[in-house]
Amino acid sequence: RKGVVMTMWILAELAIIATDLTVMLGTAIGLNLVTGMPLLVAVILTALDTFLLLAAQTYGMKRLEQITFLFLGVISCCFIAELFFCKPNVKMIFEGIFVPRMPAGSLYIAIGIVGATVMPHNFYLHSALVVHRAPRNRSAESINLECSVPST
Repeated sequence: RKGVVMTMWILAELAIIATDLTVMLGTAIGLNLVTGMPLLVAVILTALDTFLLLAAQTYGMKRLEQITFLFLGVISCCFIAELFFCKPNVKMIFEGIFVPRMPAGSLYIAIGIVGATVMPHNFYLHSALVVHRAPRNRSAESINLECSVPST
């Protein structure tokens, strides 16, 4: 049983490392494309950003969540500002929402975008954030029951 647990733990860690690597490289390439920054500098900047977020964990998960929501707010404000700058066709937006179309050959790109966005968040949300919110005095039976019932 201990060997299975260790194997699963190692596989989970490898999956997290793999997704972190793709996120880090994606961020560095994005910085390179948007700003023209050399790729090495972009990788170093992205690594420093990652270490800053890791350092924020020393102040507790609540503080890290607040920082995350701050970043989410900044991203949301930038997205809304971009909508005002580019003045998209509102009719086409609603048409795309209610009658989605996908050009030939773009399925793999869409799957990659969704996978790169959802998978890392799934690993972290179901590991680090949940652990700190678990009640301390729970029976092993209740924990096993929750882990054996598939989540929806």
